[in-house]
Amino acid sequence: MSGFATHRQRVHDVRLTPRARHANLRTCVVMFAPYGFRATYHHLCVSAGVPGDLAADPLSLVRAVEELGAARQLWLADEASSACPACDGRAGTTRWFTGHEEHDLCARCGITLGARPAGPDARVARERHERWLAVWRRTG
Repeated sequence: MSGFATHRQRVHDVRLTPRARHANLRTCVVMFAPYGFRATYHHLCVSAGVPGDLAADPLSLVRAVEELGAARQLWLADEASSACPACDGRAGTTRWFTGHEEHDLCARCGITLGARPAGPDARVARERHERWLAVWRRTG
């Protein structure tokens, strides 16, 4: 999957149709939606003046993606100050694995500071493989 910067660049690409540029803007909103997708998308459309007919003002898409990009840069800078937003603690983080995601938790209050997709741990993968072999051989 392409990153935010790639899709932002595609919104600027005048060789693409306004519809394709709009699709790339929406992908940027999927990747960074500080208010949730719908609210962020609505805010950008209103503030940048994105018209119903995209060909009428294709530069509105550029204004919208630039506003989103600026907000994302502020958010990334804020995330690099490592204090917990809930307790303002700087006790570090601890990891918690759900089987599908790996969460970074505040070591002081326990709220999720970030999550990323993760595959199953090695034990789960090994047991799944052994169960599959048992089913395949009809011994399980």
